[in-house]
Amino acid sequence: FVESGRRGARKRWNGPRIARLDELDPAVRDAVITLIEAAKTRRVDRPSSPTPEAA
Repeated sequence: FVESGRRGARKRWNGPRIARLDELDPAVRDAVITLIEAAKTRRVDRPSSPTPEAA
C-alpha cells in the first residue's frame, strides 16, 4: 500500500483535506474543514464579510 516514501509523506500531509478526512477523528476533521473554509474565504474575500454579494 506504500507507494514511495516521498509520495507517502505527501499523502499524509496534503491528503487529509482531500481524501483522508474520513480517517480522522470527527473533531479533528471538523477543525480541518473549518480551517480550510476560512482559508478559502480569506483568499477570495479580503473584507470580513464572507457573503457572495460583498465580492
